[in-house]
Amino acid sequence: KDVRAKSKHSNPHLDTSLTHLNTSIHGLETGTDYSYAQMCSLYDEKIEEADEAGSSTRKDRVTMLTFISYAPEGLPEDKQDEWFLKVADIQRELFGADNFIDGHIDRDEQHEYVDPDTVEVMTSRVHMCSYIIPRKEDGKLCAKDLTKRSVLVKQNKLINEMSIRDYGVEYVT
Repeated sequence: KDVRAKSKHSNPHLDTSLTHLNTSIHGLETGTDYSYAQMCSLYDEKIEEADEAGSSTRKDRVTMLTFISYAPEGLPEDKQDEWFLKVADIQRELFGADNFIDGHIDRDEQHEYVDPDTVEVMTSRVHMCSYIIPRKEDGKLCAKDLTKRSVLVKQNKLINEMSIRDYGVEYVT
């Protein structure tokens, strides 16, 4: 957050006056966001564990996945953090709690855009970027297993079911 607020970014939609509103799953659960150095240390630790388990050390291997989850339309602002925590729980269950590094909730990237299908002016929604190490149960890296269509459909289905059950809004629209 500190670096993001001070830096000049290429994203023209980044509103640094809102950066202080960004948080993370770790921050919501513990009261303190990870620093960039802590995130890098966690990543290095997980990759070292994967290497010890016998993962390929090819240069082109996939060592981290990022899933972006947008808060559903109609979700009250005061329920967003709670919703993102539940999404993180679903991802921990699906991908392994030990593989979930963190989820960053971005509130400083909301902007207006023109929907290409309807040509309506829309406002982008708050979103979370989840950082996940693609390890299988045996500890080896395998991004293909986590990005199969069936796994992604299951993730979206679980998030949609939770959204409808707990908040009365649909995630998959």
